[in-house]
Amino acid sequence: MKIPLSLAGLTALALAALSLLDPGAAGDYLARIAPVLGFATFMAIIVNLADAAGTFDELLHRLHARRPAGGWALIIGLSLLSTVFFSLDTTAVLVTPVALVLARHARIPALAAGLAVIWMANLGSLLLPISNLTNLLAVQTEHGPSPADFLSLSWAPALVLALLAAGGPLLISRWAGRRTPVAGSSPAEESQATAPQPGGAGGSAGWEVACHGILILVLLPVLLSPLPVWLSAGVAAACSVIITLVFRPGSLRADAVPWGSMAFILALTSWAALIHRLGALDALLSPLAHAEGATQAWLLGGVGALAANLINNIPAYLALEPAASSPEALMALLIGVNAGPVVSPWASLATLLWADQMKRRGVPIGWGLFAALGVPLCLLGVGGALGVLLAVSGIS
Repeated sequence: MKIPLSLAGLTALALAALSLLDPGAAGDYLARIAPVLGFATFMAIIVNLADAAGTFDELLHRLHARRPAGGWALIIGLSLLSTVFFSLDTTAVLVTPVALVLARHARIPALAAGLAVIWMANLGSLLLPISNLTNLLAVQTEHGPSPADFLSLSWAPALVLALLAAGGPLLISRWAGRRTPVAGSSPAEESQATAPQPGGAGGSAGWEVACHGILILVLLPVLLSPLPVWLSAGVAAACSVIITLVFRPGSLRADAVPWGSMAFILALTSWAALIHRLGALDALLSPLAHAEGATQAWLLGGVGALAANLINNIPAYLALEPAASSPEALMALLIGVNAGPVVSPWASLATLLWADQMKRRGVPIGWGLFAALGVPLCLLGVGGALGVLLAVSGIS
Protein backbone atom coordinates (compact mmCIF):
# COMPACT_ATOMS: atom_id res chain seq x y z
CA MET A 1 0.00 0.00 0.00
CA LYS A 2 1.82 3.06 -1.26
CA ILE A 3 0.29 6.51 -1.17
CA PRO A 4 2.68 9.30 -2.21
CA LEU A 5 3.22 11.63 0.71
CA SER A 6 2.92 14.58 -1.65
CA LEU A 7 -0.68 13.60 -2.50
CA ALA A 8 -1.60 13.11 1.14
CA GLY A 9 -0.01 16.43 2.05
CA LEU A 10 -1.75 18.30 -0.76
CA THR A 11 -5.11 16.84 0.22
CA ALA A 12 -4.61 17.67 3.90
CA LEU A 13 -3.57 21.23 3.02
CA ALA A 14 -6.61 21.79 0.81
CA LEU A 15 -9.02 20.35 3.38
CA ALA A 16 -7.47 22.39 6.19
CA ALA A 17 -7.76 25.60 4.18
CA LEU A 18 -11.33 24.77 3.16
CA SER A 19 -12.27 24.06 6.78
CA LEU A 20 -10.85 27.39 7.91
CA LEU A 21 -12.69 29.28 5.19
CA ASP A 22 -16.00 27.45 5.58
CA PRO A 23 -16.39 24.36 7.79
CA GLY A 24 -19.75 23.69 6.18
CA ALA A 25 -18.23 23.64 2.69
CA ALA A 26 -15.60 21.13 3.82
CA GLY A 27 -18.29 18.88 5.27
CA ASP A 28 -20.42 19.15 2.13
CA TYR A 29 -17.41 18.28 -0.02
CA LEU A 30 -16.56 15.17 2.01
CA ALA A 31 -20.20 14.06 2.12
CA ARG A 32 -20.36 14.33 -1.64
CA ILE A 33 -17.04 12.79 -2.61
CA ALA A 34 -17.11 9.88 -0.14
CA PRO A 35 -19.86 7.85 -1.90
CA VAL A 36 -18.20 8.44 -5.29
CA LEU A 37 -14.75 7.32 -4.17
CA GLY A 38 -16.33 4.52 -2.16
CA PHE A 39 -18.06 3.17 -5.26
CA ALA A 40 -14.85 3.39 -7.30
CA THR A 41 -12.89 1.61 -4.56
CA PHE A 42 -15.47 -1.16 -4.14
CA MET A 43 -15.60 -1.78 -7.89
CA ALA A 44 -11.80 -1.94 -8.02
CA ILE A 45 -11.79 -4.55 -5.24
CA ILE A 46 -14.38 -6.65 -7.09
CA VAL A 47 -12.48 -6.50 -10.38
CA ASN A 48 -9.02 -7.02 -8.88
CA LEU A 49 -10.03 -10.02 -6.77
CA ALA A 50 -11.88 -11.58 -9.69
CA ASP A 51 -8.84 -11.00 -11.89
CA ALA A 52 -6.48 -12.54 -9.33
CA ALA A 53 -8.71 -15.62 -9.22
CA GLY A 54 -8.39 -16.03 -12.99
CA THR A 55 -11.97 -15.10 -13.84
CA PHE A 56 -11.02 -12.90 -16.78
CA ASP A 57 -8.27 -15.27 -17.92
CA GLU A 58 -10.92 -17.97 -18.16
CA LEU A 59 -13.03 -15.63 -20.27
CA LEU A 60 -10.05 -14.90 -22.51
CA HIS A 61 -9.34 -18.60 -23.00
CA ARG A 62 -12.84 -18.98 -24.40
CA LEU A 63 -12.49 -16.05 -26.79
CA HIS A 64 -10.59 -16.93 -29.94
CA ALA A 65 -10.37 -14.64 -32.93
CA ARG A 66 -7.97 -15.46 -35.75
CA ARG A 67 -9.34 -12.90 -38.20
CA PRO A 68 -9.05 -9.11 -37.83
CA ALA A 69 -12.83 -8.64 -37.98
CA GLY A 70 -13.38 -11.00 -35.08
CA GLY A 71 -10.51 -9.47 -33.13
CA TRP A 72 -11.88 -5.97 -33.58
CA ALA A 73 -15.35 -7.07 -32.51
CA LEU A 74 -13.98 -8.58 -29.30
CA ILE A 75 -11.69 -5.66 -28.46
CA ILE A 76 -14.33 -3.01 -29.08
CA GLY A 77 -17.10 -5.02 -27.43
CA LEU A 78 -15.09 -5.79 -24.29
CA SER A 79 -13.92 -2.16 -24.04
CA LEU A 80 -17.45 -0.82 -24.34
CA LEU A 81 -19.02 -3.26 -21.87
CA SER A 82 -16.24 -2.76 -19.34
CA THR A 83 -16.49 1.02 -19.59
CA VAL A 84 -20.27 1.21 -19.37
CA PHE A 85 -20.60 -1.09 -16.36
CA PHE A 86 -17.22 -0.91 -14.58
CA SER A 87 -15.93 2.59 -15.52
CA LEU A 88 -13.18 3.80 -17.82
CA ASP A 89 -10.36 3.29 -15.30
CA THR A 90 -11.20 -0.41 -15.02
CA THR A 91 -11.15 -0.67 -18.80
CA ALA A 92 -7.71 0.93 -18.97
CA VAL A 93 -6.21 -1.56 -16.51
CA LEU A 94 -8.16 -4.72 -17.29
CA VAL A 95 -8.96 -4.66 -21.01
CA THR A 96 -5.66 -3.26 -22.33
CA PRO A 97 -3.59 -6.43 -21.76
CA VAL A 98 -6.46 -8.59 -23.04
CA ALA A 99 -6.75 -6.43 -26.17
CA LEU A 100 -3.05 -6.78 -26.94
CA VAL A 101 -3.24 -10.58 -26.75
CA LEU A 102 -6.35 -10.60 -28.94
CA ALA A 103 -4.58 -8.27 -31.36
CA ARG A 104 -1.67 -10.68 -31.78
CA HIS A 105 -4.03 -13.55 -32.51
CA ALA A 106 -5.99 -11.53 -35.07
CA ARG A 107 -2.92 -9.79 -36.58
CA ILE A 108 -4.08 -6.33 -35.58
CA PRO A 109 -1.44 -3.61 -35.02
CA ALA A 110 -0.86 -3.22 -31.29
CA LEU A 111 -1.09 0.58 -31.35
CA ALA A 112 -4.47 0.49 -33.09
CA ALA A 113 -5.77 -2.08 -30.59
CA GLY A 114 -4.51 0.02 -27.68
CA LEU A 115 -6.09 3.18 -29.05
CA ALA A 116 -9.39 1.32 -29.43
CA VAL A 117 -9.33 0.58 -25.71
CA ILE A 118 -8.49 4.06 -24.43
CA TRP A 119 -10.68 5.89 -26.92
CA MET A 120 -13.63 3.68 -26.04
CA ALA A 121 -12.84 4.12 -22.35
CA ASN A 122 -13.05 7.91 -22.60
CA LEU A 123 -15.70 8.36 -25.30
CA GLY A 124 -17.76 5.41 -24.11
CA SER A 125 -18.08 6.65 -20.52
CA LEU A 126 -21.18 8.80 -20.99
CA LEU A 127 -24.05 6.30 -21.04
CA LEU A 128 -24.68 5.48 -17.36
CA PRO A 129 -23.98 7.31 -14.09
CA ILE A 130 -21.66 4.46 -13.06
CA SER A 131 -19.56 4.72 -16.23
CA ASN A 132 -17.50 7.69 -15.02
CA LEU A 133 -16.86 9.43 -11.71
CA THR A 134 -17.90 12.71 -13.31
CA ASN A 135 -21.30 11.19 -14.09
CA LEU A 136 -21.73 10.14 -10.46
CA LEU A 137 -20.85 13.65 -9.35
CA ALA A 138 -23.38 15.10 -11.79
CA VAL A 139 -26.35 13.07 -10.57
CA GLN A 140 -25.70 14.31 -7.02
CA THR A 141 -26.18 17.97 -7.91
CA GLU A 142 -29.30 20.07 -7.46
CA HIS A 143 -29.99 19.94 -11.20
CA GLY A 144 -28.72 16.39 -11.61
CA PRO A 145 -31.08 14.04 -13.46
CA SER A 146 -32.37 10.77 -12.04
CA PRO A 147 -30.75 7.62 -13.48
CA ALA A 148 -33.66 7.19 -15.90
CA ASP A 149 -33.56 10.84 -16.99
CA PHE A 150 -29.78 10.62 -17.27
CA LEU A 151 -30.11 7.71 -19.70
CA SER A 152 -32.79 9.53 -21.70
CA LEU A 153 -30.33 12.39 -22.24
CA SER A 154 -27.16 10.35 -22.67
CA TRP A 155 -28.11 7.49 -24.99
CA ALA A 156 -28.00 9.40 -28.29
CA PRO A 157 -24.71 11.29 -27.66
CA ALA A 158 -23.24 8.09 -26.18
CA LEU A 159 -24.14 6.18 -29.35
CA VAL A 160 -22.38 8.75 -31.52
CA LEU A 161 -19.29 8.67 -29.31
CA ALA A 162 -19.17 4.87 -29.23
CA LEU A 163 -19.38 4.66 -33.02
CA LEU A 164 -16.61 7.22 -33.37
CA ALA A 165 -14.42 5.44 -30.82
CA ALA A 166 -14.95 2.17 -32.68
CA GLY A 167 -14.38 3.58 -36.16
CA GLY A 168 -11.29 5.65 -35.43
CA PRO A 169 -8.97 2.72 -34.60
CA LEU A 170 -10.08 0.89 -37.75
CA LEU A 171 -8.76 3.79 -39.81
CA ILE A 172 -5.57 3.82 -37.75
CA SER A 173 -5.17 0.09 -38.37
CA ARG A 174 -5.37 0.59 -42.12
CA TRP A 175 -2.76 3.33 -41.93
CA ALA A 176 -0.48 1.55 -39.49
CA GLY A 177 -0.42 -1.80 -41.23
CA ARG A 178 2.93 -3.35 -40.47
CA ARG A 179 4.46 -0.10 -39.20
CA THR A 180 3.70 -1.04 -35.62
CA PRO A 181 4.24 -4.33 -33.79
CA VAL A 182 1.28 -6.66 -33.82
CA ALA A 183 1.49 -7.21 -30.07
CA GLY A 184 3.64 -6.36 -27.15
CA SER A 185 4.57 -9.85 -25.97
CA SER A 186 6.76 -12.55 -27.40
CA PRO A 187 5.16 -15.61 -29.03
CA ALA A 188 6.16 -17.69 -26.01
CA GLU A 189 4.55 -15.20 -23.64
CA GLU A 190 1.47 -15.05 -25.83
CA SER A 191 1.14 -18.82 -25.83
CA GLN A 192 1.50 -18.91 -22.08
CA ALA A 193 -0.98 -16.07 -21.62
CA THR A 194 -3.67 -17.59 -23.82
CA ALA A 195 -3.32 -21.30 -23.25
CA PRO A 196 -5.48 -22.77 -20.48
CA GLN A 197 -3.40 -23.42 -17.40
CA PRO A 198 -3.36 -26.95 -16.01
CA GLY A 199 -5.98 -27.19 -13.33
CA GLY A 200 -6.81 -23.50 -13.73
CA ALA A 201 -10.46 -24.16 -14.40
CA GLY A 202 -10.88 -27.22 -12.24
CA GLY A 203 -11.11 -28.02 -8.54
CA SER A 204 -11.44 -25.21 -6.04
CA ALA A 205 -9.99 -22.72 -8.53
CA GLY A 206 -12.85 -23.43 -10.91
CA TRP A 207 -15.39 -22.91 -8.15
CA GLU A 208 -13.78 -19.61 -7.20
CA VAL A 209 -13.87 -18.41 -10.80
CA ALA A 210 -17.53 -19.40 -11.02
CA CYS A 211 -18.39 -17.59 -7.77
CA HIS A 212 -16.72 -14.36 -8.90
CA GLY A 213 -18.39 -14.60 -12.30
CA ILE A 214 -21.85 -15.14 -10.81
CA LEU A 215 -21.30 -12.27 -8.38
CA ILE A 216 -20.47 -9.87 -11.21
CA LEU A 217 -23.44 -11.02 -13.29
CA VAL A 218 -25.77 -10.44 -10.33
CA LEU A 219 -24.21 -7.07 -9.52
CA LEU A 220 -24.64 -5.52 -12.98
CA PRO A 221 -28.46 -5.25 -12.96
CA VAL A 222 -28.45 -4.26 -9.28
CA LEU A 223 -26.26 -1.26 -10.16
CA LEU A 224 -29.09 -0.03 -12.39
CA SER A 225 -31.66 -0.29 -9.58
CA PRO A 226 -32.75 2.60 -7.30
CA LEU A 227 -30.33 1.39 -4.60
CA PRO A 228 -27.30 3.66 -4.03
CA VAL A 229 -24.52 2.32 -6.25
CA TRP A 230 -21.95 2.60 -3.46
CA LEU A 231 -24.09 0.36 -1.26
CA SER A 232 -24.59 -2.28 -3.95
CA ALA A 233 -20.90 -2.25 -4.84
CA GLY A 234 -19.93 -2.33 -1.16
CA VAL A 235 -21.96 -5.47 -0.48
CA ALA A 236 -20.54 -7.10 -3.61
CA ALA A 237 -16.98 -6.15 -2.59
CA ALA A 238 -17.54 -7.77 0.81
CA CYS A 239 -18.74 -10.92 -0.97
CA SER A 240 -15.63 -10.85 -3.17
CA VAL A 241 -13.42 -10.69 -0.09
CA ILE A 242 -15.29 -13.61 1.50
CA ILE A 243 -14.96 -15.69 -1.69
CA THR A 244 -11.22 -15.01 -1.79
CA LEU A 245 -10.76 -15.89 1.88
CA VAL A 246 -12.70 -19.14 1.46
CA PHE A 247 -10.85 -20.41 -1.60
CA ARG A 248 -7.39 -18.84 -1.16
CA PRO A 249 -6.78 -18.05 2.52
CA GLY A 250 -3.84 -15.73 3.00
CA SER A 251 -3.88 -14.43 -0.59
CA LEU A 252 -5.82 -11.25 0.18
CA ARG A 253 -3.54 -8.24 -0.32
CA ALA A 254 -3.87 -4.54 0.34
CA ASP A 255 -3.07 -3.70 -3.28
CA ALA A 256 -6.55 -4.91 -4.25
CA VAL A 257 -7.47 -1.34 -3.32
CA PRO A 258 -6.11 1.29 -5.77
CA TRP A 259 -4.75 3.54 -3.01
CA GLY A 260 -2.65 5.70 -5.30
CA SER A 261 -5.46 6.36 -7.77
CA MET A 262 -7.95 7.21 -5.04
CA ALA A 263 -5.42 9.53 -3.36
CA PHE A 264 -4.81 11.23 -6.72
CA ILE A 265 -8.54 11.82 -7.25
CA LEU A 266 -9.03 13.02 -3.67
CA ALA A 267 -6.18 15.52 -4.04
CA LEU A 268 -7.56 16.86 -7.34
CA THR A 269 -11.12 17.22 -6.10
CA SER A 270 -10.16 18.79 -2.76
CA TRP A 271 -8.16 21.50 -4.51
CA ALA A 272 -10.98 22.05 -7.01
CA ALA A 273 -13.36 22.57 -4.06
CA LEU A 274 -10.94 25.03 -2.45
CA ILE A 275 -10.41 27.02 -5.65
CA HIS A 276 -14.17 27.25 -6.15
CA ARG A 277 -14.68 28.41 -2.54
CA LEU A 278 -12.05 31.13 -3.04
CA GLY A 279 -14.00 32.46 -6.01
CA ALA A 280 -11.02 32.18 -8.34
CA LEU A 281 -13.22 30.99 -11.22
CA ASP A 282 -16.10 33.43 -10.85
CA ALA A 283 -14.99 35.46 -13.86
CA LEU A 284 -15.17 32.34 -16.03
CA LEU A 285 -18.34 30.89 -14.54
CA SER A 286 -20.43 34.05 -14.81
CA PRO A 287 -20.69 34.21 -18.64
CA LEU A 288 -21.20 30.44 -18.82
CA ALA A 289 -23.99 30.54 -16.25
CA HIS A 290 -25.76 33.46 -17.94
CA ALA A 291 -25.68 31.90 -21.41
CA GLU A 292 -28.82 30.10 -22.49
CA GLY A 293 -29.95 27.17 -24.60
CA ALA A 294 -27.67 25.91 -27.33
CA THR A 295 -25.13 28.66 -26.71
CA GLN A 296 -24.62 27.52 -23.13
CA ALA A 297 -24.38 23.87 -24.19
CA TRP A 298 -21.68 24.59 -26.78
CA LEU A 299 -19.75 26.76 -24.33
CA LEU A 300 -19.90 24.22 -21.50
CA GLY A 301 -18.91 21.35 -23.77
CA GLY A 302 -16.08 23.24 -25.44
CA VAL A 303 -14.65 24.81 -22.29
CA GLY A 304 -15.03 21.48 -20.48
CA ALA A 305 -12.99 19.65 -23.12
CA LEU A 306 -10.31 22.35 -23.12
CA ALA A 307 -10.08 22.46 -19.33
CA ALA A 308 -9.91 18.67 -19.09
CA ASN A 309 -6.90 18.57 -21.40
CA LEU A 310 -5.21 21.44 -19.57
CA ILE A 311 -5.63 20.08 -16.04
CA ASN A 312 -7.70 16.88 -15.70
CA ASN A 313 -11.31 15.98 -16.36
CA ILE A 314 -12.37 15.64 -12.71
CA PRO A 315 -11.25 19.08 -11.45
CA ALA A 316 -12.40 20.53 -14.78
CA TYR A 317 -15.89 19.17 -14.17
CA LEU A 318 -16.01 20.38 -10.56
CA ALA A 319 -14.79 23.83 -11.58
CA LEU A 320 -17.44 24.27 -14.28
CA GLU A 321 -20.33 22.44 -12.63
CA PRO A 322 -21.80 25.57 -10.91
CA ALA A 323 -22.44 27.10 -14.35
CA ALA A 324 -24.67 24.20 -15.44
CA SER A 325 -28.20 25.09 -14.35
CA SER A 326 -30.20 22.27 -15.98
CA PRO A 327 -29.89 18.55 -16.71
CA GLU A 328 -29.23 19.36 -20.37
CA ALA A 329 -26.45 21.78 -19.44
CA LEU A 330 -24.92 19.18 -17.13
CA MET A 331 -24.98 16.62 -19.95
CA ALA A 332 -23.28 19.10 -22.28
CA LEU A 333 -20.55 19.61 -19.69
CA LEU A 334 -20.18 15.85 -19.24
CA ILE A 335 -19.76 15.44 -22.99
CA GLY A 336 -16.87 17.90 -22.86
CA VAL A 337 -15.07 16.43 -19.85
CA ASN A 338 -15.74 12.77 -20.75
CA ALA A 339 -15.16 12.74 -24.51
CA GLY A 340 -12.67 15.60 -24.63
CA PRO A 341 -9.73 14.14 -22.63
CA VAL A 342 -8.08 12.36 -25.58
CA VAL A 343 -5.32 14.85 -26.36
CA SER A 344 -3.05 15.26 -23.32
CA PRO A 345 -1.84 12.25 -21.30
CA TRP A 346 -2.91 13.76 -17.97
CA ALA A 347 -6.42 14.68 -19.13
CA SER A 348 -7.87 11.55 -17.53
CA LEU A 349 -6.51 9.09 -15.01
CA ALA A 350 -7.55 6.28 -17.35
CA THR A 351 -5.08 7.46 -19.99
CA LEU A 352 -2.17 7.31 -17.53
CA LEU A 353 -3.22 3.84 -16.36
CA TRP A 354 -3.54 2.70 -19.97
CA ALA A 355 -0.12 4.04 -20.94
CA ASP A 356 1.44 2.14 -18.05
CA GLN A 357 -0.19 -1.11 -19.21
CA MET A 358 0.97 -0.51 -22.80
CA LYS A 359 4.54 0.19 -21.67
CA ARG A 360 4.63 -2.92 -19.47
CA ARG A 361 3.79 -4.99 -22.54
CA GLY A 362 6.37 -3.45 -24.84
CA VAL A 363 4.18 -1.02 -26.77
CA PRO A 364 5.60 2.48 -26.22
CA ILE A 365 3.32 5.48 -26.64
CA GLY A 366 4.43 8.49 -28.66
CA TRP A 367 2.57 11.33 -26.99
CA GLY A 368 3.02 13.60 -29.99
CA LEU A 369 1.22 11.10 -32.20
CA PHE A 370 -1.35 10.49 -29.46
CA ALA A 371 -2.14 14.22 -29.33
CA ALA A 372 -2.18 14.58 -33.12
CA LEU A 373 -4.73 11.79 -33.42
CA GLY A 374 -6.64 13.00 -30.38
CA VAL A 375 -7.30 16.55 -31.61
CA PRO A 376 -9.60 15.60 -34.51
CA LEU A 377 -11.17 12.87 -32.36
CA CYS A 378 -11.91 15.43 -29.64
CA LEU A 379 -13.39 17.93 -32.09
CA LEU A 380 -15.52 15.34 -33.87
CA GLY A 381 -16.58 13.60 -30.68
CA VAL A 382 -17.49 16.62 -28.59
CA GLY A 383 -19.00 18.48 -31.54
CA GLY A 384 -21.01 15.53 -32.81
CA ALA A 385 -22.28 14.51 -29.38
CA LEU A 386 -23.31 18.08 -28.53
CA GLY A 387 -25.12 18.41 -31.84
CA VAL A 388 -27.05 15.19 -31.22
CA LEU A 389 -27.85 16.22 -27.63
CA LEU A 390 -29.32 19.51 -28.84
CA ALA A 391 -31.32 17.79 -31.57
CA VAL A 392 -32.75 15.10 -29.28
CA SER A 393 -33.56 17.47 -26.39
CA GLY A 394 -35.01 20.14 -28.68
CA ILE A 395 -32.75 22.92 -27.35
CA SER A 396 -32.20 25.87 -29.66
